[in-house]
Amino acid sequence: MHLLREQLSRGAVAIAFVGFAAMAGWWYVGPVAGVAVTLALLISLAEFFCPVRYEINEDAAVSQCLGRKKRVSRQQVTNCYVDDMGLKLSTCGGNRRLEPFRGLYLRFDGNAEQVIGFVEDLWKVTCEKQTP
Repeated sequence: MHLLREQLSRGAVAIAFVGFAAMAGWWYVGPVAGVAVTLALLISLAEFFCPVRYEINEDAAVSQCLGRKKRVSRQQVTNCYVDDMGLKLSTCGGNRRLEPFRGLYLRFDGNAEQVIGFVEDLWKVTCEKQTP
């Protein structure tokens, strides 16, 4: 899954923002700040700029991007939510404030029904449809 290829206009805005922030850091503080700001923004936006690989099996779901691996085991998942862009495997029970930041979000790549069906059948969970 590569978001930049699918959303080129957002990519252009993100690149312009990173460039503007780098120039502002360089101009107001110095070259070290410009480089530091650039690296911080590129690392935080890595899932947008670089391809992400998802793997789901009977034991766990794994997301890999730039050598960073995030794994959620089947036993950790308490809730499953589906929206238009992906499926959230939540590790935070109930409707808590931290729930959006816990778990793993699997983005669809034209295979929504296949991913939802696979998770529901293999993991025996019911995925709730989220509405904005």
